[in-house]
Amino acid sequence: MDKINALSKKGAEIQKDLADETAVCECTGEFTLPDYLPEIRKIIKIDTKAIPSGKFIGGSKAEFAGIVAYTVIYSDSDGKLAATSLSSEYEFSANLPQSEITDMAVVACTDIENTVCRLSGPRKLTLRSTLKSKIHIYAKCVVNEIADDSARLESLTENILTCHTVCAASEEFNLSDAYDIDGIPSDSVHVNYVQAELLVREARCGTDCIICRGDALIKCNCSCEDGEPFTVTKKIPFDRSLNADGAISGDCCISYGRCTSASASVSENGTGGSVLNLDISAELEGECVRNENTSIICDLYSTECESSASYKDVAFTESLGAAIGNYSIDAQRPKTEEEFAVSSIIDSFGKAEVKEILQKDGRVYVVGECKIDLITSTPCGDLCEYSSSCVVIPFKIESDLRINSDNVSFDCHAELVSSRGRLDSSTIGADAEVFIALRAAKTVTKRLIDNVTLNEGEKKEKCTDKITVVYPENTDTLFGIAKKYKVGYRELAALNELPESAISAPAEKASLNGVKLLLIP
Repeated sequence: MDKINALSKKGAEIQKDLADETAVCECTGEFTLPDYLPEIRKIIKIDTKAIPSGKFIGGSKAEFAGIVAYTVIYSDSDGKLAATSLSSEYEFSANLPQSEITDMAVVACTDIENTVCRLSGPRKLTLRSTLKSKIHIYAKCVVNEIADDSARLESLTENILTCHTVCAASEEFNLSDAYDIDGIPSDSVHVNYVQAELLVREARCGTDCIICRGDALIKCNCSCEDGEPFTVTKKIPFDRSLNADGAISGDCCISYGRCTSASASVSENGTGGSVLNLDISAELEGECVRNENTSIICDLYSTECESSASYKDVAFTESLGAAIGNYSIDAQRPKTEEEFAVSSIIDSFGKAEVKEILQKDGRVYVVGECKIDLITSTPCGDLCEYSSSCVVIPFKIESDLRINSDNVSFDCHAELVSSRGRLDSSTIGADAEVFIALRAAKTVTKRLIDNVTLNEGEKKEKCTDKITVVYPENTDTLFGIAKKYKVGYRELAALNELPESAISAPAEKASLNGVKLLLIP
């Protein structure tokens, strides 16, 4: 008895996200400050940023590497504000699927969960950070198709929408600008630290590209002789195009970026003042998403010979859209007893954390909070005492997405790109700008044909002078009865003069609505 598989291994291809994991890793660095930096008396604030530096895909793993960049702000032995930039390396890996896949793209979004500092001497400290990375593996997978129709195969197909994602990344690019400080000579200005964030204000898809516009937001904290530290800020606009092979105009897209380095130098401005020369290196990432229509085989049988089938449940992802946006938030609280002595706010740092994403009446809300650390100055005799105060800004941001669907999953990238502290006689507060990049998708699970074995030696006996009468049950369908009696469902519909709607949806109960009996040839 000859047995063959009726399905081809060279079927239609759909893209799926094959990753369902979050990688957690730690990086630790032990540091000794050089002699030209002042000693540490008290650490005021440690700001951190994860900067990816490499990715290698090979064998059974995808390996990622990068650095955690630290800005350590402290007061020195004289009580003055000081800062240093440090970094330590991190790495993690993800398992790659071992099935036959093509056109694989692996991306990871890495965030720093927390950082712990241990000061073991006036110049020695240890920094340990925990990082969490959400990993996506976009790859094309084969959906089986009919290999041979010699046995008169009848198939039940369904058109489904599946999400297709195109990933893009820019080369590192440079931005520069200058900031005038009038009335202060250049030899009196000392740069304590420089920080920068990249804010994408607009992203749209073109042919094989993502066009991004936005601003680099740079701030520079400086000190003057016998003066209180101050922070200056500057916006530097950018307009960049990311290569995204396969993207088409009209695709939904998101884009986000990071500043990989920022620096400032001081020079004279020609009028007795000084100029801060600001330089930034930055990079962008982006994703284009669209739904593609794919025909899949849900069931299959032969009208010529005996056949047996096995099935499997397959999950498909359908995109529900993507959006980016920038949102202003603020909050204030009563001062603590210690904060009533604070005279000014020197600078602010913060992190945005998403707690949950809510759907209500077709609208999508991103719920979370920003923790803003304010570096404050308190007079202490002829000097100032520097410390840190925290202001928490809860937010519930309505995104531009409109969704009416169940089983929705979200992929959200949130970042605090700027903040500013506020101080009055009884309260302390902050306002901030939060960047949100949001993707939404729903998972649809379909029962598909996995394997169909045709027993070609067991041919169906044809009898031209016999008609079988079947009385359908409430649960019967046109396709189900045709499969049971090994007859083509179109042939069965034509013999019984069923409407076209029955042929277009033969697996629906409605295909036999009002039918009292069927004649089976």
